[in-house]
Amino acid sequence: MPLPPIPKANQELVERLTRLAITAVNAFWPDPNSTDVVAKQAVAEIQRLTGVSDYDEFYFHALMGWGSPEDFAVRAALGIPAGTDLDRDDIAALIEKITASPGPEADYCRDLLDRIFPYAAVSDVIYWPDRERTSEESADEIILRKQLFASGGIDAVTLHIVSLANGVMADPNAPLWAQAWAEGIVGKNRDGH
Repeated sequence: MPLPPIPKANQELVERLTRLAITAVNAFWPDPNSTDVVAKQAVAEIQRLTGVSDYDEFYFHALMGWGSPEDFAVRAALGIPAGTDLDRDDIAALIEKITASPGPEADYCRDLLDRIFPYAAVSDVIYWPDRERTSEESADEIILRKQLFASGGIDAVTLHIVSLANGVMADPNAPLWAQAWAEGIVGKNRDGH
């Protein structure tokens, strides 16, 4: 099955969502419990236009910590990625797009992978791996996690990830970023989270 094309954002929708998001951020960034009626109406309109109920007051309270109203509007205007079957080359191509040019389109590609492989911790494979990987190697890791999930559920995926973390911790030459990742994984699983 060919890689689905990334849609183009409707510019009028982007402009409308930007204005609404600015209204929401202005009220909810300083106070997620704001009772500002106009901002609450802006959030309701954003939810209506996008079909995403997670775009709520708290979302706009947190938005400025990782993005901007303009970036949000472009990403939201792209819509919800539709799940489809992807082969190794498709997954690698999406990872290339994600790592080559961060932004709303890259977020769309990551969201697509997250929807198709919800148990694979796609962001961790791409941004916080146990070691440096090519796009193809990252695709292989995602496919492996899919197979592990199919045969043993989330426990099998978790066991695999902990095994990778233990391997990093046993390697005295592992980069500091990989060691930090491994310590987080092992600590989280030791504490039962």
